Amino acid sequence: MDSVTAAVSHLRERDILDLTASLVRIPSETGQEKAIAHFLAQELETRGVEVTLVESPAGRLSVLARVPGETEEWGLILVGHIDTVPPDQGGKEGWRTDPYRGDRIGNRFYGLGSADMMAGIAAILAALQSVMASGVKLRKGLTLAFCADEERGSTEGMKYIAENRLVQGQLAMSADTTNGCLQGWFKGRTIFQIETKGKSAHTSNPSKGVNAVHHMVELIHTIKRKGFHHRTHPLLGSCTTTVGVIQGGRDMNSIPDHCEATLEVRTVPGQTGEGVKEQISAYITSMKARDPTVEASVRITVGKDPMALVGKEAVLERFQRASRKAIGRELELGRSGIGGGDLYFLWKSLGIPCINFGPGNVELAHSANEYVEIDKLIYVSKCYVAFILEFCEAYA
Repeated sequence: MDSVTAAVSHLRERDILDLTASLVRIPSETGQEKAIAHFLAQELETRGVEVTLVESPAGRLSVLARVPGETEEWGLILVGHIDTVPPDQGGKEGWRTDPYRGDRIGNRFYGLGSADMMAGIAAILAALQSVMASGVKLRKGLTLAFCADEERGSTEGMKYIAENRLVQGQLAMSADTTNGCLQGWFKGRTIFQIETKGKSAHTSNPSKGVNAVHHMVELIHTIKRKGFHHRTHPLLGSCTTTVGVIQGGRDMNSIPDHCEATLEVRTVPGQTGEGVKEQISAYITSMKARDPTVEASVRITVGKDPMALVGKEAVLERFQRASRKAIGRELELGRSGIGGGDLYFLWKSLGIPCINFGPGNVELAHSANEYVEIDKLIYVSKCYVAFILEFCEAYA
């Protein structure tokens, strides 16, 4: 019996579901992660794993666990975020079950955060337990990172961990919502604050004023019509733009002298947030050339550039080889437009290549009646076992 088959044989569906239920039942909305962090630390310590509770400057807790290998090298980092959105973000009244109970109905396991990403964390823990129970040895160390604050940008979680170089490894994988597909290519997400200024006047004589709202509308239409330079990605598709917030004017009797808009741009590999900002600035310059009364500015408030798995062909083949051993087939490649989440900071700060692979479906995340498909959860757990053995270089 090969090492993957031997380790996978220790997985138990009941154990994985029980652990998923335990995680769902601990309220862990963003900013309230301490209880679930302590629970996970205890679960890991019970398994004999070295655990560190990492506290951010704001007092938020994340969990780091390390399983050393036979050498000083560190191989795989498995990542999960421990915070959830509030149950009413998806419409609390729309829940058919208690969002904090965890219910199995047929092939579905319901609960807040089940897809995003408590089931994925449970699968990681179950895979670790199976590897340890099999008695196999690892040449390279394994790290688990369960982080706070992902739903609000990761500042108090993985960003803090990566910038302080608290983890090391050669590859990172997150249990994010890929619906059981491998995805090592991620759209970027840059949020721009755009401001236009005008001159107030009474609406009975608008020519005496400069309408900041009109200029903002013109700029937004230009952005939507012309877009931003990019090449369509074969899996992620095209760059997308969304105006999420716009505010301007004080009353109906005055020409508005100020307007602000928030623009989100989901970039694809080959683009950068700074490059998009330069194009917006060029549109403003063009508007000003036609109308000298235009006064506008743009700045980046949140910036995550797109990323693609470094050396993806060779790394993907290793993942597919491991999945063939675990489940008898190769995995589909993901096409989701989600960003890299926590992985972005491992890539940006530490240069670690990253890939997403989790059982949850992003279309069910942040919504009432969130669930994860149980058969998908089980085969993802099996693959995690194989990935640990592959990238931490197991030997008998």
